[in-house]
Amino acid sequence: MAGYFRMIFTMLVLAATLAGCTKETAERPTEQPVEEREVTVVSNGISYVPLENWTNNLTTETDKDGNEQETASCGLWLTPEKIVKETDGEYHMPEIFYADDFKIKVKGNGHNPIDYIIYSMGFDTVDSGKVMNPSDILIPVNGKDYYVQLEFSQGDEKNYSHYQYFFKVVKGDPLPQIRVTHERKSKEIPSASGVILWNEPGEDGDTVSTAACGPEPFTVLAKEEREIPYLPLGRWITIELTGDKQPDEVILSDYILKEDGSPRYDEKTIITTELEYDNHEMRFCLTPNLNAMLSSDMSAYMTGGILRGFKLELVWDDGSRAEYGFLISTDASFVGEDPAAVEADRPFKPEADLFLDLKRSEEEAFEKKLVLEINNQSRSPVLFGDEMRLMRIDGMEMTEVPVNPDVIWNSITYQVSSGSYKALTVDLERLYGELESGRYRIIKGVRPVGGSRRELYADFIVGPRE
Repeated sequence: MAGYFRMIFTMLVLAATLAGCTKETAERPTEQPVEEREVTVVSNGISYVPLENWTNNLTTETDKDGNEQETASCGLWLTPEKIVKETDGEYHMPEIFYADDFKIKVKGNGHNPIDYIIYSMGFDTVDSGKVMNPSDILIPVNGKDYYVQLEFSQGDEKNYSHYQYFFKVVKGDPLPQIRVTHERKSKEIPSASGVILWNEPGEDGDTVSTAACGPEPFTVLAKEEREIPYLPLGRWITIELTGDKQPDEVILSDYILKEDGSPRYDEKTIITTELEYDNHEMRFCLTPNLNAMLSSDMSAYMTGGILRGFKLELVWDDGSRAEYGFLISTDASFVGEDPAAVEADRPFKPEADLFLDLKRSEEEAFEKKLVLEINNQSRSPVLFGDEMRLMRIDGMEMTEVPVNPDVIWNSITYQVSSGSYKALTVDLERLYGELESGRYRIIKGVRPVGGSRRELYADFIVGPRE
């Protein structure tokens, strides 16, 4: 009998709670469901995040007597008209330019249907329905603007949370986009947009602003791209920009990243440069990032062992700003042929056939002695001698380090057969004296039997002395 009265009491409490759950106002609980949910709208290659609004939830628990206890919480129910007229700017619906690739993506609704309503600018219902697949929601293509409202629940009939999503579809000129390529624009590098604030003059002379708050580009690309493109150092990258609005400032930031797209090091390691914008495009050469040499993980020094993220920020004098990002895998240092000895942006070779590797000597510190290893994967034997060049690299400038006056190179020829390698210990301190801290490049001339002379190179870092 006690259980019966407890159940009656619970039902009365639930009825009283639900009686206050109206489409007006209520306090939102501090704790929300932890189940992952995500709603995005993609248009013209840009990912937008709609306005999210929690409305209500229901939690069912079983007490020690086996009776189900239900608790309901309520929030604010919204409509596009309420957002525009009554919230005093507290809520903001993103404006999304409609393009051919327009797509609504919903994650986290499980087996629950998605309710949608499409409103005219006068807040009249144009279309509504219930779908399981958000791609079944069709926006009228007639040159008009619309408000879109989505609703769905997470969970089941006994434990759920209900959410609304709002955005405005605008027919007009799309926001600027970039196309990133290499190998003379023949191969594309996937990119993603971040935050875009776009200002245009309105009909009444006022500035009309459009904001597109896309997700963090590096994280999205690291998660969605199955294979990050590999580029050897020394390649040229081209960035093309759509639209006729020329940016007044172009800033490129270079990051060393973890596999999930997050920065591997702190903000002090970000390398920022300014690019020149010419005829709708920008170009830069993929040079080594010094911070790639900071890793203690030896796999980072393998071919393609470094994940680099480039964030491009465009700035206009009218206050418009746009952010984009792209990822590439590359090498920690130059390993291969000296780019000064070959044509820039040459045709891509999937695998190099000659490598120059640098390894630490077991006897001395890196700045005193190192092991120079020539790996021959070509079809011909390779000949070389003791002589080499050492360059000090400062930014984009290279200066040759002179050999000590008393050094005489041995007149000797080594041969490395096809598929083999040769390791030589190089006494840097004897050849060049005490090296200052900084980045250096060893350049080694080799000659395949029956072929012409080639130059191999590899970089290393000399750290500051204590």
